[in-house]
Amino acid sequence: MTTPTPLPAWQLSDRELTEQLLASQRQQNTGYAWQLEVIREMEDRGVTPEGHPSTAVFLATAVHLTPREARTRVAQAVGNFSLTRKALTAGDLTAQHAAVIAECLASAPDWLTPEDYTVAEDTLVTLATQADATVVRRAATRLRTYWDHESTPPTDHADTSARPWREFRYHWTRGGRFHFTGNLDPDTGTLLEQLLVPLAAPDPADPSGT
Repeated sequence: MTTPTPLPAWQLSDRELTEQLLASQRQQNTGYAWQLEVIREMEDRGVTPEGHPSTAVFLATAVHLTPREARTRVAQAVGNFSLTRKALTAGDLTAQHAAVIAECLASAPDWLTPEDYTVAEDTLVTLATQADATVVRRAATRLRTYWDHESTPPTDHADTSARPWREFRYHWTRGGRFHFTGNLDPDTGTLLEQLLVPLAAPDPADPSGT
């Protein structure tokens, strides 16, 4: 069975043009994901094309990439970015999205737990399915700033003359849940408790006692 030859663009209806535009982007995304998978397998096997010292050098030479872009693709292929690759394979992310996310996660601090790492990647991937790479880059910058802050030894917050020290962090999960954590001074904590505890109370019983 042969694959039908696509019609020339000028023969497509307006709706078909739109559909083909979106389909071609998804194909580009999935094609990039497949290239990363091939690079990953080459690296795992230690395959080095003859005459080239590394996969990155081969990419730069054969595909005419800049050395930096070639190294970036290899890093994306071999890095711990499973959620990113999954979304890319599904066609939901672009190569730009993947590059931004991989660059951010590559700078994750050593003290970050596997769970927190997964949450960070999930947050960026979810955002990437809804926004362009520039928006994701801004979020990645804020995330790195937070990591830098957490890496800084804490100061003594017992000084009552200083401004109260408060933190509030949140993200939307891919399942649509609102996840948040924080660290508040006593006064703010009491206020938040007064606001949230009533929301946690059970609903009143109905006439049947349920």
